[in-house]
Amino acid sequence: MDDIDKILKNTLSQDIKSPQSYKAKIKETINSLEPQKRIYYRNKLSLAAACCFVFLITGVVFAKDIEKIFVEKFRSLGQGVSTAVENGYVAKSEMPLIEKDMLLTNKNTGEIIDTIHTKAKLENAVIANGRIGIEVYFEFDSKLNNYANIGKNTVDGNIDYENSHHFEFNDIFVLDDEYHILALAPSGIEKCENYFTVNNLSYPNNNEANDIINSIINNIDNNDSNLIKTNVEIYFRYDETLKPKKLCLSFGEFNLIPKVESNKNIEVNMKSDDNWFMEIDIPEELYDTTEEYYKVTKCENENFNVYTAKVTNTGFEIGLVVTNAEKPAYPFRMDEIFLSKEEVYSGDYTRESYINFYGEEFVELAENYYRQFSLIRTDGCVWGSPWIQRTEGCYVINSKGEKFLFDYKNHNRTESPIKDKYCFNGWFSMTRFDATDNITVVIDFDGQPVRIELEKENK
Repeated sequence: MDDIDKILKNTLSQDIKSPQSYKAKIKETINSLEPQKRIYYRNKLSLAAACCFVFLITGVVFAKDIEKIFVEKFRSLGQGVSTAVENGYVAKSEMPLIEKDMLLTNKNTGEIIDTIHTKAKLENAVIANGRIGIEVYFEFDSKLNNYANIGKNTVDGNIDYENSHHFEFNDIFVLDDEYHILALAPSGIEKCENYFTVNNLSYPNNNEANDIINSIINNIDNNDSNLIKTNVEIYFRYDETLKPKKLCLSFGEFNLIPKVESNKNIEVNMKSDDNWFMEIDIPEELYDTTEEYYKVTKCENENFNVYTAKVTNTGFEIGLVVTNAEKPAYPFRMDEIFLSKEEVYSGDYTRESYINFYGEEFVELAENYYRQFSLIRTDGCVWGSPWIQRTEGCYVINSKGEKFLFDYKNHNRTESPIKDKYCFNGWFSMTRFDATDNITVVIDFDGQPVRIELEKENK
């Protein structure tokens, strides 16, 4: 990845609160590039902006879904991974709780607020599709909720996860059994180097460990009035050529960040005198790459050429080529119009509003390009043209009538054998544990459902 790709990646990984903020950030990023590099990256950024807009419209987590989301392990890695974990594809640790006193500091002022007695242990880990997930269990003295919000509010009797503080691990690093650095936060470099020195190990000169390390609260238990119990999942991408037999996790501090900062909701830092160091063994079963293939028995579109259809422990993949459609060329005139506007668009997502702001030329260019770009609509949206009516999207149905949606978190792809035609490769949440001998894949093709009947080979 080059420097400009890193700019794009960092821009879109930020917690930006509104569509208007996204637009401003995208425009700021485009204009920050060197002139000769702008054209190539404008379409990346414009497409990314469109994706952000659609997410902001459709990505709301409704209250009725909260309970399900927070009882499934490693859902942040995809529904298929969560299903695999439920069926035993997970490493489990029996390590005891480690106790430390952590200094609590106001992140904005640097003021020391309190000392919080804390217990922690590594509970589970999973390796799937080029990503690693690690679950850490914490117990905090309940007085922490005097300064932060770890599930202290409820809505209709349920914990308000949406408005709880989230974890940001500052100095974290992860090693495998051969001391490869799998993940390393920028603030953890010095501690990681020190670990190698203390253990008489040679620190790698060209360390390319992932520095984008995410975390999400999986569960909060406040039933004990004296304790806050919570499970935090840490996840990141890693070099798939490595096959860790053990994971070693180290961290000494983290921030607790409010969703909306105010006088009552401040960002705080928790820091221990020395690092937590936790290990977990990874069983060989987690590297089980069992694949079961399907063949097409019937397809409603004669121009669909299915080049792969397989189910694994963590999902179902289908790849197809649309033989009578080509990849669309990006209309750079859109970017000229986009960048000519001094103001940031702040209207709704109707066609009329876009015409009023950008003009008919922009809207027609966007519609023509993004309809072709999103010829197959995974979620029923035409990304980049949010005013086009949303349809049902793509999904898989097994012979039990169970429905499985597109799994955005699964990024492994089988490369298409044809380069100059419109190709689609998608993973769905149906796993080997859900699969039946006969399944149906429904492809949303230009807003219309196309059914593909499949039968398992060598059943």
